[in-house]
Order: sequence, then C-alpha cells, then structure tokens
Amino acid sequence: MMSLTTASSSLGGVLGAMVGGFALLRYGYIGLEVVTSIPGLIATAIYVLWVRNE
Repeated sequence: MMSLTTASSSLGGVLGAMVGGFALLRYGYIGLEVVTSIPGLIATAIYVLWVRNE
C-alpha cells in the first residue's frame, strides 16, 4: 500500500511537471498561470490532503 501511494504520488509529480512544462513552452507564463489557477490549486490541495490521509 505504501509503495503504491509513493508510486502514484511520484507519477502525479511527473505528470504535473510535464503539464506545467508543456503549458510554459506552448503558452508561456500566461498558460502556466492558467494551469495553476484556482481550479488547479483546488485540485492540488485535494490531492495533497488525500495522499496525506492515506
């Protein structure tokens, strides 16, 4: 269970970095702001809280 949680969180980090990097390359800083806007922050907060509660 612990290894699965670690794997999923590291995978989420990799995917987040890829999405952030793609947005930065494709749309510049405006795209990065859109990705990290309110819905992105809410989703990140929910994900972090869920991982901590596991």
